Amino acid sequence: RTCNLQCGLLCCSMCTSLVLFVLIVIAALLRNFTLPQTSGTLELAGLGAAAFIEREPSGVLHVVGDDERDVFFAQGVASAQERLWQIEYNRRLGAGRLSELLGDATLDTDKYFRLLNLRALAERTWATLPLPTKAIVQAFCDGINAYLDSEPPLPVEFRLLEFATARDIERWQPVDVVQYSKLMAWSLATNMERELLRLQLRDVQHIDDARIAELLPPYRADM
Repeated sequence: RTCNLQCGLLCCSMCTSLVLFVLIVIAALLRNFTLPQTSGTLELAGLGAAAFIEREPSGVLHVVGDDERDVFFAQGVASAQERLWQIEYNRRLGAGRLSELLGDATLDTDKYFRLLNLRALAERTWATLPLPTKAIVQAFCDGINAYLDSEPPLPVEFRLLEFATARDIERWQPVDVVQYSKLMAWSLATNMERELLRLQLRDVQHIDDARIAELLPPYRADM
């Protein structure tokens, strides 16, 4: 019995060690095949002159360059390096296109954002932007797309969704960036229902502002 117990413990220990070894190998492979290049030099088409992406040990980025367009181009590169899956996810979220990747689980979310119609709003906003602003947004998109054209390693989320290479990712357009900004504005409007209630009390129920302040007291100034 003692021998059997010892053999069992030995087998359990060996299995645990094997599992840990496999996990370490998988983690190493994921690191090599999914993380961006964060040192050295990237040669990308479309950059007018040298620009520098400097990373602090904490991960904070600083983009430096002599030309404004090149700086925003490099900002696009850095955004793609650091947050490629996040910006792709949010681009699709705002357009109501998550289900193209994630299936039926996100259909209701897509329907909601199709009703919000952020894409059409972004297209109208883009048409009214001044030319200097358009140039900045275009440079940012050019940076993202140049990075994608360089065939970088893809984050693990893309691998799980069977994206073979960066060629499978749609290239960014300026309207995507404007749409993203509207999605951010929506996500920060956490008091939307409260504001609609306030509007209903005032314009439908005809309750004066003083009484509304009693029913829906504002945040204290020191909070």
